[in-house]
Amino acid sequence: MKSAAAIFLLCFINSLSFAQNIDSLLAEISKSNDPEKKFELWTYAAMGYQTQRNDSGFQLALVQMLQNAMESKNDTLIFNSYFFLGGYYENKADFNHSLENHFKALRVAEKGKMNAGICLANEQAAVVYKQLGNSELALYHLKIAETYLSDSTVISSVPWVERAVYANTAEIYLQLNKPDSALIYALLADNVVDKKNDLFGYTQLLGILGTIYSKLDKDSMAQFYFKKGIAISDSTAQDISLVSTLNGYSSFLLKRGEIQEAKKYGLESLNEHRKRFDKYGTLSIEIADVLAKIYSATQQYDSAYYYATWRDSQKDSVFNEQKLAAINDLTFSEKIKGTEEKMKQQEYEIRQKQIQMYFLLAGLLLLAVVAYVSYRSFVNKKRDALIIEKEKERSDKLLLNILPAETAEELKSTGTAEAKSFDEVTVMFTDFKNFTQASEKMSAKELVREINYIFSEFDKIISKHNIEKIKTIGDSYMCAGGLPVANKTNATDVISASLEIQKFMKQLKEERQQESKHSFEIRIGCHTGPVVAGIVGIKKFAYDIWGDTVNIASRMESSGEQGKVNISGTTHELVKEKFSCTYRGKIQAKNKGEIDMYFVEAGG
Repeated sequence: MKSAAAIFLLCFINSLSFAQNIDSLLAEISKSNDPEKKFELWTYAAMGYQTQRNDSGFQLALVQMLQNAMESKNDTLIFNSYFFLGGYYENKADFNHSLENHFKALRVAEKGKMNAGICLANEQAAVVYKQLGNSELALYHLKIAETYLSDSTVISSVPWVERAVYANTAEIYLQLNKPDSALIYALLADNVVDKKNDLFGYTQLLGILGTIYSKLDKDSMAQFYFKKGIAISDSTAQDISLVSTLNGYSSFLLKRGEIQEAKKYGLESLNEHRKRFDKYGTLSIEIADVLAKIYSATQQYDSAYYYATWRDSQKDSVFNEQKLAAINDLTFSEKIKGTEEKMKQQEYEIRQKQIQMYFLLAGLLLLAVVAYVSYRSFVNKKRDALIIEKEKERSDKLLLNILPAETAEELKSTGTAEAKSFDEVTVMFTDFKNFTQASEKMSAKELVREINYIFSEFDKIISKHNIEKIKTIGDSYMCAGGLPVANKTNATDVISASLEIQKFMKQLKEERQQESKHSFEIRIGCHTGPVVAGIVGIKKFAYDIWGDTVNIASRMESSGEQGKVNISGTTHELVKEKFSCTYRGKIQAKNKGEIDMYFVEAGG
């Protein structure tokens, strides 16, 4: 039997492997009785049919691959079959069937503990969700895929998946209008591309970086990456990257008000699309949309109307093609379901025969088993109790790592945890000043390592002051005092922790300056008031809080100054006897009117 890695890589063999005549492959298939060998030959045939653009032949090969994979009972082959089917449906824009097969592949990979398969299936599901415009689900699956990148066997089996996960995550953060987070992942992808000398991946990444820096108003950087992406895509004949980057650059120039240059690159994008692709699609819709905006900006309304009308007609055309493809794929989908049902029926009949045999043996074995179990029961009782206790302790530690102790105990006791209202909670937000500019001066590894070190120290500080960490959001850190168990010292606790964090960041800055390294400046904001707290989600539980108090605390942070602790008038009333504070004016808050602000200078 072939190794799992070797079989897995069958999906990505180069064209030389299947260049032989398809007729000779079919003849060889008919002579073989080995399901794994037939699966391999049908894989070559599928590649051949795909090269010839023979869709009916490609469908036949996919059905036969699935049948032989199921006959072999080899999880890796079954995974590859469903993965191939997911890709086939994705290319047909039949996203529902694509997701269905990618999730079947995922279940097979999870059952067989195939980390490379789990990573890849989640990454491809995210790609489909991205095309459907569901950024939240795309990000969810990319985060799962990312957890498997630390496994060296995953990277060796699928070398490109690390770059794909990081680059796709960057694109999703762009869709969510979070360019800071997008930049972190784009830099991680760039590090992988550079390490592996991956020219194809680098070319794709240049357009993403151009768009990110455009969103961050870093126009010189954006222009650099767009122009470099255009040059490399053209020289390496990467059609989609070239057309997409030209269009992205055109949109960037339009935003800058360089209308004539925008028109030049927009028309060049359209011309390259016409030269390089047989028919129009979603990329041509994006090109037409940018051109319509360009001509509208120059008051050439006839041309603007032409491209807007053409854009809308292309949307209708793509929709109709997808609809026709879905209708044509119904027969193919039925064949796939028929193959699965046939194999299930065969497995059922085999199981029935096995059950009959088991019943014959069961009577003979029963007495021996009962005697053996009775003997071993006493011996194992103490050992089992120890194992159960250790497992319980382990699971409790894992639960306490993500939930407050009281909430975790409620969840274990009742299976649920009710949301609770707290009348007085002090919320703290921190944020780094000019994080984007700082990140440009550090490598991806240095940036992530520094943020991890700083946030770990924050964790230690708030733990000393009986404060609950809520979450981190990019370069922002959020925590709260006075929950999950209410107390009257929450304001004092949080301000004490804020000053300690302030002191830590000042010392860290001095250390980094002595080392000639970059350092971060921090703003801290706090507010006291009522919140609602509880668990979010049914998978990967998260403890979170909601209410105007959270929003006002965030405003305190954003309205503060670097190196300062900025608190609201409400919090000041609770801590003014213990801390020296300086009044600094009012700020307007939505639905709350004006709110007093104070800088905390030191403990009283």
